[in-house]
Amino acid sequence: MNNIPRLLDSSLPEFRRTSWVSERARKVWESRISAVMSAWAMVEEQSVAHGIRRVALVAAFPETLSEKETRWRRMGLTAKVLTEARITSGYSSSLQPPVPGERSSLRVAIGQTDAVGEMAQAYAQNDVHSIGRALGYPECCCAFFKSTWCEAKLRDSTWPMAVGTLEGHWIDESTLQISGSAYCNILWRWMGVRAVPHLPCSFRCAATSAYGKSLVELGAATGYKEEMASLKEMLSWPIEWSALHGIAEIKTPILKLMTSTDATPVRYRVRLSGTGFPAEGATGLNFPFLEPGNSKRPLHNNVPPESDQQGTFFNGDSRAPARFNGFRTRELMDRAHAPLVRAVTDALGDVTGGRVLDLGCGDGTLLRKIVAKLGTIIPFGIDIRNSEIAQAQTLTPNHEKNFVVGNLKRTPELWARRYDIALLAIQRLEELSSHSDVTDLLSKMRASAQKLLLYQYGHSSAPEESFVLRAARLSLRFVQPPVETHMVTYGFLGKPGRTEID
Repeated sequence: MNNIPRLLDSSLPEFRRTSWVSERARKVWESRISAVMSAWAMVEEQSVAHGIRRVALVAAFPETLSEKETRWRRMGLTAKVLTEARITSGYSSSLQPPVPGERSSLRVAIGQTDAVGEMAQAYAQNDVHSIGRALGYPECCCAFFKSTWCEAKLRDSTWPMAVGTLEGHWIDESTLQISGSAYCNILWRWMGVRAVPHLPCSFRCAATSAYGKSLVELGAATGYKEEMASLKEMLSWPIEWSALHGIAEIKTPILKLMTSTDATPVRYRVRLSGTGFPAEGATGLNFPFLEPGNSKRPLHNNVPPESDQQGTFFNGDSRAPARFNGFRTRELMDRAHAPLVRAVTDALGDVTGGRVLDLGCGDGTLLRKIVAKLGTIIPFGIDIRNSEIAQAQTLTPNHEKNFVVGNLKRTPELWARRYDIALLAIQRLEELSSHSDVTDLLSKMRASAQKLLLYQYGHSSAPEESFVLRAARLSLRFVQPPVETHMVTYGFLGKPGRTEID
């Protein structure tokens, strides 16, 4: 798998927008995050004073520089201004030139006199490897930065960092679930929360982990014990990063952040498993939220924690089988399926011998439940996973030929039949490369199926992620307002010529 994502020739200006999962989470963690950010600025300075690294790059306002220089001299450090930049809110992937008449920020190198001089020279020559070495970054991470940031021109290194992590589960060709060291977790950096000042080469980089541990321990020893405890706790939570069309979404148990990133034609997704979960975290069926009724284990959709499968999906022809079709337990799967079975049953009414197509059918469990409910229904299913279709064929011997392995865009025989209802999860549409691909697939579905049932499992506490808004981004409308339950939200899409509502 190529560690460099496919890129579009476009970019968005830098922005950041945060939404909390609840007011309770905001009240508890907003002040803690602010305290961590302030403490981290002090740890950066102390790391040089205590000899953990030779130089640190810190920020200062022109009007406070003299005061800070006095403090640094008392610490035995020399300071040199390297550049001036426009003030940005939070993390920025690049420095913007100052705007005349507006307040600016200085980037200052602090350290021993000879080290600061070497740093200034390397900075002037744009020698990124020497800069990284002076700042104490591991050699492997310096090389990684050069290859991804400088040579590949990425502004976000998350995807190549995840691919470079040795152990992980390929959920599909652009979704990777991994585990790693909390000290290597830099997915909170947009909120100013991190244990290292650099971009690690992987989530399991041993040198980065050791470096981060020394910095956090230094922070605790120099008066920031509580802040470092909060930092370590946050970095231990599950977190998901995804990117599509230049917008990144970082989902955590307590908030979601949207920011600019590299523009890609397909959605790339990285799920970093956690070892803890906050009391204020959201519950839900989607990663990284806590499973309803389970006070201990966050969800790991599609690759359950107790599974020993190592996914190997590189070319769309094989994957690790998902236990219970992506749910951790059969009970959860059954609870999520029940509303869909009722919806299909009500929509078909007295239809005899109706045909139901499930686009992304997994092992066919949902279709078997519909058949069991209505008796005369003929099921059809398609899935990209060979193992799942083989299971579906085994468990539905009377209709085994109706279950096929394939890609929705490249299976013309699928659309040669007529169906009474076709079912599709909304994320299947979101994974398509362009709006024209979405339109093309929907045209095929509408030509073949009388009714189109779109759904999403779970619910989100963040309003931006509501089912209706996700559909609106794809220019979709519904015949009637979607039905929302705790386990699944669904709605029937309108067909051309029919009245549709938002």
